[in-house]
Amino acid sequence: MKWTEKQRQNMLRVVHRHSVFTLPKELRNYFYSKRELLKELQDGVNEVIKYWYNKKKGSNYEVGVIAVIHTFGRDLKWNPHVHALVTEGAVDKKQSGGNKLSIFHI
Repeated sequence: MKWTEKQRQNMLRVVHRHSVFTLPKELRNYFYSKRELLKELQDGVNEVIKYWYNKKKGSNYEVGVIAVIHTFGRDLKWNPHVHALVTEGAVDKKQSGGNKLSIFHI
């Protein structure tokens, strides 16, 4: 099974938002020489999103995130960044069925 299909099957049937997290140019060479840190960058994005949800709405909620690291931009130059697919809402850990939270401003 292809990775994309597997991820699609695991996704909640809710609205998702696509976000991109980039590094300043000054840090790109550092990650080029220490590529083992790219996983830390991806995990960090995941943690930032979860922290943001908890700060906004409280720790009773669980947000859905799929984060993927990309190492090159459209111009094929070294540009590590993370694409994240984030649920628009979150699941209330205290209630079955979840609770939609709209915290993205469109």
